[in-house]
Amino acid sequence: MRRLRAFAGVPLLMIAACSSSEPAMVCHCPNAAFDVTVPADRVNDVKSVAATGACSNASFDSGRISISEDSVGTCHIVVVFKSGAPEFDADVPLTRGTFECEASCAPTPSSPVVIPEVVDDGDGGAAGAR
Repeated sequence: MRRLRAFAGVPLLMIAACSSSEPAMVCHCPNAAFDVTVPADRVNDVKSVAATGACSNASFDSGRISISEDSVGTCHIVVVFKSGAPEFDADVPLTRGTFECEASCAPTPSSPVVIPEVVDDGDGGAAGAR
């Protein structure tokens, strides 16, 4: 009968038992950016978008505002309108999940970011956002 030799003090059979053929966990993280929803009636009124703090690279293209998520913290967003309507000014908390893959993914807003619709004050002028 043939005996297995020990390798570095550990039986060879034991080394083989520690080897795993299971694939490593693969995380499917969302893009490191989030969208700000612009109501259809305000899309053509957006003049500029700025993002500072825990986010950057605010872009507005084809009616879509996209903002890059840089780190956990507060993202400050300012949207200026061509019509002179009040600016949309918001602080958006960016958080990271705590379970498995979520902890390694980019931070995300804790809730959707939506620019309110304009409310007509009844005399043909906009009274502001609701």
